[in-house]
Amino acid sequence: MDPTRLTDLFTDPQEMSLAFPTFQKLQRMTRPELIAQAIAESIPTDLGSQTKADIVRAILQHRTEKAERELAAKEAAELAARNARNTQIRRQLQTPDLRALREPLSYLAEYGGPREITQHVPGQTFPSTAEMDEFPNSVAEYLWVHEGEHDGESWLAIGHLACGKWFFFKAYCDYTGFDCQGDMKLYIVGEFADLIQMALGNSDYDLWIEQTAPAAEL
Repeated sequence: MDPTRLTDLFTDPQEMSLAFPTFQKLQRMTRPELIAQAIAESIPTDLGSQTKADIVRAILQHRTEKAERELAAKEAAELAARNARNTQIRRQLQTPDLRALREPLSYLAEYGGPREITQHVPGQTFPSTAEMDEFPNSVAEYLWVHEGEHDGESWLAIGHLACGKWFFFKAYCDYTGFDCQGDMKLYIVGEFADLIQMALGNSDYDLWIEQTAPAAEL
């Protein structure tokens, strides 16, 4: 048996105490290789058809299924939170200052242009090249622009293109600037609700709500 895999399997003291009566001895051990060896030696050899390998496989299967259940629950909770987001069309409290996007957009070509930075939105058709090419020169309206800073908050923008589709632009760089270390992403979808629910991260959404108001109220 691989000692590294065995050590990974038995990270939960309760599981170990249930599986092996020698766990109290194992608790006093600190070196992973000794723990793994003790685990292997503590499994009774007279188990009939249940060999040591069978036990290890059973525990591995249990831990795998447990991890899968936890992941599924986490994904369901995240989806529920996204579905609960406010998807009203909103606008910035002040007129968006497009100068705030000057720095990241000046490096857009170096990052491959809009076609290279466009991301797939789950459940949505990937935009056509013509739709991607409308950013940023054929933006019909910016609803919101948030100015970022080096090694700090990201530059963010939401609006719609001349073709009628909605976009979310996000850019980040470290303290040295976009010419050294940075990242840009562009999301384009047909429905505004899909943009808010599926493209924005949690912190992006929080800023969007904080800095905007329902369009009907402005």
